[in-house]
Amino acid sequence: MVRFPSLFRRLAALAFRLGPRSRLRRAVLRRAHISAWASFDRRDFEVNLLFFAPDAEIEPPAGMQTLGLDDSFSGHEGRIEALNSFREVWGETDFEPAYMLDLGDRVVPLGFLRARASASGVPLEQEFAQVGTLRNGLIVRDQTFFSWEEALRAAGLDSDAMPPRP
Repeated sequence: MVRFPSLFRRLAALAFRLGPRSRLRRAVLRRAHISAWASFDRRDFEVNLLFFAPDAEIEPPAGMQTLGLDDSFSGHEGRIEALNSFREVWGETDFEPAYMLDLGDRVVPLGFLRARASASGVPLEQEFAQVGTLRNGLIVRDQTFFSWEEALRAAGLDSDAMPPRP
């Protein structure tokens, strides 16, 4: 993906023209989801940026502003700033994907975050979710949540749609 970013972006744009039930679309989405979260864990932000439009808006989880993060970030530089700020607070991270909901123009990955605070060493284990709004196969708006239920509500879904915990 990193060696041929323009090829990946073209493939993503083609795959996302297909419906959410398309096997190719689901395969591309699954691979992108796993790669994006794993790239954050290993601080490989170049891979992470492949999934985001250059003008993407990033909204960190509510409450992160008390730890020094802005309410939102714009573009690739803003995403890198947000990722670095998050990493300053939560040193080591491990994102574990659990589910991916494909709503056509939006995707909702649900999973778990395990992290350890850089300053205090306090561990964190909790739900983690995103609502990604897509355009041409790339994320143009990324909303992050520390609750699956909040993410589902933000995506316009009823909390009854919440999958069972693995």
